[in-house]
Amino acid sequence: MAGSTATVNYVLNAGSAHVNSDVKLHDPAVTSLVFNEGEKTKTITLDIIDDTTNEPVETFTVALTGATGAVLDANAKTATGTITDNDAPPR
Repeated sequence: MAGSTATVNYVLNAGSAHVNSDVKLHDPAVTSLVFNEGEKTKTITLDIIDDTTNEPVETFTVALTGATGAVLDANAKTATGTITDNDAPPR
């Protein structure tokens, strides 16, 4: 159908990283993506929150849900992000 769009929602989930203290949505008011006909990729912007605490590598996931006008690939519904610590070990 010409001019059709698809919408998919997304959610940021904690793994070993904590949502809103290690990682957060850049704009928490925006939690969906709109794909115009022919578009296959979109960017979800996250902010990594820097601190001075020496921590192990931390992970989080972003999950796609509630697609309208499209079917999500079962293998592509979740992506895992990794935060590598940049703080010096304690002395």
